Amino acid sequence: MVLHELAAVATVNLCVLLQFYAEANEAEAWIREKRPLLTSSDFGKDEDSVQSLAKKVEGVERDLSQFQHTIGKLAKLSQGLVDRRHFDAHNITAKQVSCLYVQ
Repeated sequence: MVLHELAAVATVNLCVLLQFYAEANEAEAWIREKRPLLTSSDFGKDEDSVQSLAKKVEGVERDLSQFQHTIGKLAKLSQGLVDRRHFDAHNITAKQVSCLYVQ
């Protein structure tokens, strides 16, 4: 390969890596945003509050259904980077794990 081809490959690798980190950060933020509602011990005090909480949970379920595609794409992208022995594979693997265990 000539130098400009190597530079083009490096640029593509960097763009894919940046895409991965941007999407992983978005996924972590989404999970952090939704977690309090799903882990709350507040089950409502009356019928209206229970119905309100149920609607919020239903909204999260709808969002999750739509977000699953993004998560699947992110998992495939990160695994592809690791399988191709990307220079940042160690950090990519760490980011995969941190997405699973967002606090």
